[in-house]
Amino acid sequence: MASVTMDVPLIARRSHRDPAETRRLLGIRDDRPVVLASFGAYGAPLPWDAVRADHRFSVISFEREPPQGLKYQDLVAAADVVISKPGYGIVSECVANGTALLYTSRGRFIEYDLFVAEMPRVLRCRLISQEDLLAGAWADAIAALLAQPAPPELGRVDGAQVAAGEILKD
Repeated sequence: MASVTMDVPLIARRSHRDPAETRRLLGIRDDRPVVLASFGAYGAPLPWDAVRADHRFSVISFEREPPQGLKYQDLVAAADVVISKPGYGIVSECVANGTALLYTSRGRFIEYDLFVAEMPRVLRCRLISQEDLLAGAWADAIAALLAQPAPPELGRVDGAQVAAGEILKD
């Protein structure tokens, strides 16, 4: 059997929950942008007191599991902005749920340059320096990101269905 390589759309989890309902469950007001800080199992030494003291935005954060039985994609969909390091999972989920991405560099990561080059085509995104991230100086970058126009393309996120269809072909 010959080996075949095929490009497929992004594989991503989409929330099926109303973002307003998720915000209500989390006790988040709708009068300011909502930011999901997502740094995975490794976390990040973020200055939570400074971040939460800035009342220009609300923050969702969690260490391991999403709160109150919510799924991670529900939190992404409920946020206006995710702040994270770019990787396949978070980029695809932001695209799938229409959430902007405020990203910081991630050091040695082979795919980083490709993500930075390709994300703006399908995702509102913006770089925040490590210094601003770790100082809690997020508000200006969040405001600038939210002021950006929509990306020029709607990224497809039906890769799982496309791949399954190919696998099941006769």
